[in-house]
Amino acid sequence: MKHPEIKATQAAGDLIKTADAIQEEPRMWWGHGLKYQWIIQPERDGELLLLRWYEVAPLKRRERTCETYLTWIDAKKEDWTTYDCIGEKWRSARMENLIFGQDMDGILLLEGWLPEEFASPGENIPRCINAWQEGIRDRKLKQRQKKKAEDDRRIILQFFHIVPPSKTVLTRGFPELGKPPVLMRCGIKPSEAGPPGSW
Repeated sequence: MKHPEIKATQAAGDLIKTADAIQEEPRMWWGHGLKYQWIIQPERDGELLLLRWYEVAPLKRRERTCETYLTWIDAKKEDWTTYDCIGEKWRSARMENLIFGQDMDGILLLEGWLPEEFASPGENIPRCINAWQEGIRDRKLKQRQKKKAEDDRRIILQFFHIVPPSKTVLTRGFPELGKPPVLMRCGIKPSEAGPPGSW
């Protein structure tokens, strides 16, 4: 999608208070860690959903109070893009790939505008968005693979000039799959075609 205008901001006071209130909890296997690693503030940007990503740990320490990511989602056109505010680059990764293998349950989504495609009460919205992105990626990949297969087939047919057997023109073809091409006349065995000068 076309890159939107970057609108980075500093975290508001209420958001900082929310981050400060997030406590560490025992991990399932060892140690302790913050209950949430990320806070996302959703808002509307024209017809797009804008997600402002704040990383909790540096926000609590006041080391970084601006967004880590800005993600724009066009639910109608099934497209999205993310600006990495730290790396200063655009990315097309799914939500899951933006958090470096962390658990999606470690995302705290604040209240804000959501398009109807994601406004599902009781659902884990970040997981819903990630599943939506994954479904679109898989479908587009299959479409690209199908198109490539069709293009390859068309190129082969053009190269070997395959024509209906009723036509008496010289052609190249594959009589049996896996064998090298032979010169033959459509509908006539190579042994019956006569010398090349008679074609």
